[in-house]
Amino acid sequence: MKKIFFLVLTTAMLLNCKDRDQDTDVLPETTQSGKNTGGAIVNSKLWVAKVQAPSSIAGGNITSYSHVGNAYKMEITLQEVNDQSSQIKIYIRDVQDIAAKTYNVNSSSNVEGYYTDKNFVKYDITSSTGGSVTITHFDIFKQVVSGTFSFKAENSNGEIVTVADGRFDKKFSQ
Repeated sequence: MKKIFFLVLTTAMLLNCKDRDQDTDVLPETTQSGKNTGGAIVNSKLWVAKVQAPSSIAGGNITSYSHVGNAYKMEITLQEVNDQSSQIKIYIRDVQDIAAKTYNVNSSSNVEGYYTDKNFVKYDITSSTGGSVTITHFDIFKQVVSGTFSFKAENSNGEIVTVADGRFDKKFSQ
């Protein structure tokens, strides 16, 4: 009886640990519960964000929401699990509200872009690239935001990065 109890307890502990670890071989599921996950396909390669709390280290995997004056702002930063210098930054700013809807991306609006270090190369959204961010779930009381995104961005050398099938499920701070 003790062996069966020990086996059941050990199995339950292993399954619980597995749920907390992000599988870096696949895109995270499209959930809406604040699991602090994210990922995308960047230039046809899998890119998975590091799972961290929303108030993580500066420059890390941070998500925040604010209301200043008559405008709202949501900032979602995803930092890659295997390369902490690689980030995707999504901004939804200067809007009348943050809601479950699609926001178009252009050079003056929502997505800042994609960063990779190897001399800190920044890819910006331009008027010739663009894309979209769709908020699929926004709960101000539970502080959860979830959604999808895709965009193309360009660096100062004219190289273009394609970010497709992006998704996030984040807790945010206010």
